[in-house]
Amino acid sequence: MNLIDKLYNEWAWRSKSGTPSMDNPEDKAILDSILLEHGVVQEEEDTQDDTAELTRSEIDKMLKAIDKIKEPYVRYLSVFAYFDNNSLGTISEVILTKLLQKTGIQASHTGASGGLADLYINDKPVSLKTTVGVTKIGLGNDQARLNATDIDSVVKILKTLEPDSYSSILDLKNKIEPNLYQVLVNRVDSIAEKLAGPKNEEYFVWVEKIFDNKTKILTDFKIHVAKYDLQKVKNEMMNMKPYASSNSWGLKDPELGGRNAVTADAGSKYLNVEPNFVRKTTSKTARNIKLIQPEDIQGLDRNVISQNITDALFDKLDDLYVSLGLNKDG
Repeated sequence: MNLIDKLYNEWAWRSKSGTPSMDNPEDKAILDSILLEHGVVQEEEDTQDDTAELTRSEIDKMLKAIDKIKEPYVRYLSVFAYFDNNSLGTISEVILTKLLQKTGIQASHTGASGGLADLYINDKPVSLKTTVGVTKIGLGNDQARLNATDIDSVVKILKTLEPDSYSSILDLKNKIEPNLYQVLVNRVDSIAEKLAGPKNEEYFVWVEKIFDNKTKILTDFKIHVAKYDLQKVKNEMMNMKPYASSNSWGLKDPELGGRNAVTADAGSKYLNVEPNFVRKTTSKTARNIKLIQPEDIQGLDRNVISQNITDALFDKLDDLYVSLGLNKDG
């Protein structure tokens, strides 16, 4: 078999359809990766530098936009933190969007539209996740490519292998059945698409909630902004080491000292990344937002503030209910 035949077979095997096309951007990205791996072409450094510079510029614009609305954002989040100390998911997205709009920045909140993007900032689609900083970041699911039966089959085969006999997913290509290897690839593809977007257009924003260790009170938010490259994330995760739990499998990141980058999960929610995976990308650009605490202001009592906020919110909701005409019959 000549080199061209080998390359095509590898390309066909890695593609979803088995019959790749240059008209398909994802198939083309896979081919580019294969050609680089085999040394057929060299990396285009100038183009990559231009792309990296554009990405840095866009991230900088988003960070400046966040800095611009930081003060009022703190005020509103501080109030809602007292109302519901353990929530602040969608409401924080809505507040962020409205504040950006008030400063003249183009921003829209997609809500439950079903798309990957939660926000658009300066016409850029943004996938936004809000979680506690010590737990995995759930990315949803992909039932079209992943199911419990396939995941269970991979777990069983991983448990039969000696841990020292492989160091990455790529090492397993000739050690397990092709259909099981494809399950590993499918999960990596799905995670990468959740981070970068299926068309490699998404920006990823993780809002990290930070609680005081002793009081368990929400004290800070840290905003992490990243632009992941679809193919680079796939390549990076393909070089991570799979591990098996009782009913799922995850990935250990050599760049994180062997700590988890993807956590073994269950219940059809197999797509996630660990906070440290995001932190290593955003270590130099993360923005901290400290919430206002009653202890910082003399004479304020947390319980009294919480009660006052609850009463005020109920009054406003009653007023809104009437002003919208929702109290009318029919």
